[in-house]
Amino acid sequence: METNIRLKLKKTASGVGFFVVSIILAMNIISVILAVPAYLRAPTISNSLMSLLQLIASITGMFIIGLFYCLLSKTSLNEVLPFKKVKPDLMIKTVVMALAVVFVANYLTDYFVQGMSLFGLHNNVSMSFESHNVVDNILYIISVAIIPALTEEFAFRGIILHKLRKYGDAYAVFISALLFGLLHGNIVQIPFAFTVGIAVGFITIKTGSILPAIIVHFLNNLTSVIVSVIGENNLCDPALTDAVMWGHMLNNPCNRVRPPRVKKTEPRFLDEVEAKRLFELLEEERIDIKTAIRVLVLTGCRRGELLGLHWSDVDFEQSLISFKENLLYTPETGKPLNPDSFSKKFINFIKAHQDDLPYVSVHSMRHTNATLMISSHVAITTVAARLGHANTSTTAKIYAHAIKSADEAAAETLEDLLNPNDSTNTA
Repeated sequence: METNIRLKLKKTASGVGFFVVSIILAMNIISVILAVPAYLRAPTISNSLMSLLQLIASITGMFIIGLFYCLLSKTSLNEVLPFKKVKPDLMIKTVVMALAVVFVANYLTDYFVQGMSLFGLHNNVSMSFESHNVVDNILYIISVAIIPALTEEFAFRGIILHKLRKYGDAYAVFISALLFGLLHGNIVQIPFAFTVGIAVGFITIKTGSILPAIIVHFLNNLTSVIVSVIGENNLCDPALTDAVMWGHMLNNPCNRVRPPRVKKTEPRFLDEVEAKRLFELLEEERIDIKTAIRVLVLTGCRRGELLGLHWSDVDFEQSLISFKENLLYTPETGKPLNPDSFSKKFINFIKAHQDDLPYVSVHSMRHTNATLMISSHVAITTVAARLGHANTSTTAKIYAHAIKSADEAAAETLEDLLNPNDSTNTA
C-alpha cells in the first residue's frame, strides 16, 4: 500500500515538474521569438509593444500549456478551475486575510532587502514604467495585473494544487507555493511569492473556489502597477516626505529604494555636414515630414512638443514658435498624429537614406540642434534656455563632448590669433 502511494506520488510529481518546466520554456521561447523581429524593426521597443509581448508570453506559457496538460492527464477544467459560489462575508474575510499576509510579506521583504545591502547585495529587480499615453497604461495593467492573476492562479492554485491535494491539503499548499516562488527566479521575489502562494492556496481550499485567489493576486499586482507609474512620475517620494514632516509617518520608505543603474551613453547626433545632407534629402519628401524634421533640428524641441503644435502657436511676423500642449493635425485626415506613428515615419526615412546618414532617432535631432549651437560658440546659457533646461549644469552634463570639442577649437583659434607667424620649419 505504501509502495503504491509512493509510486503515485512520484508519478504526480513528475507530471507537475514537467508542467512547470514547460511553462518556463514556453514563456521564454515565445518572448524571444516575438521580441527579436520587433527589435530588428525598431531597436527601441515601445512600452505598448513590450506589454503585448509580455501578455502573449504569459497567456501562452501558463494558459495554453495548462490546457495541454489537462488534456494529456485527462483532467476536467471544472476540477482545476473550481468556481464554487462563496458567501459574501466569507469572500471578504478570506480576501482581507490574504491581503494582510501580502502586506506583512511585503514589509518583511523590505527589511530583507535592507539586510542584503549590508553584505553588498542589492535587489536588481526594477518595476519602473514610463507611461507615454493611455494605451500604454491600459496594456500595462492588463499584462501585469489582470492576465497574470488569471493564468498563474489557473496553473498553480488550479492545476498544481488540485493534483497534489490527494496527498494532503497542507502538502499541496506548500508545494504549489514553493513552485510559485521559484518560478519568479529572484532572491527577493522568491520568499515573497512563496508567502503569497501559501495565503492564496489556503483561501482556495477554505472557500472551495479559485476566485478569491484571483482577486488577491490581481489587487497585489495592481498595487505594484500603481506604485510603478507613480514612482516613474516622481509623485510618491514628495508625498511621503510631507507625511514624515507632518508626523504621520516615522520615515519615508522611498529613501530605502535603490534606483536601477542607468547605463550612460553618448547622445547620437548629426554633425554639420550630415545635417546639411539631411536638409538636402528632405527636399524630396512630403511637406509634412520635411517641415516636422526641419523644426526638430532648427528648434531642438522634443517630439511631444512638436506634435503639440497648432497654427496659433506660430507667429510669422516675429518668426517665433511657442510650444504648447495642443494637437497636430495631419493634412490627409485632420486627426491627431500619433507619436509612435511619427517616429516610425522618421525611422523609415533614415533607413531609406542609410547610405547618406547614420542611424539616428527622432530625439537625436534635439541633440543635433544643441551640438551645432555649441560648436558655433553659442553661450551655454542660451543653449540651456532654448532646450528648456532648468539650469546650465544639465546642459553641460549631457553635451560635455560637444563643449570639450568647442573648447579645443577655441583654444586653437586663440593660438592662431596670437601667434600668426609661428610655424615649424621642416626644410
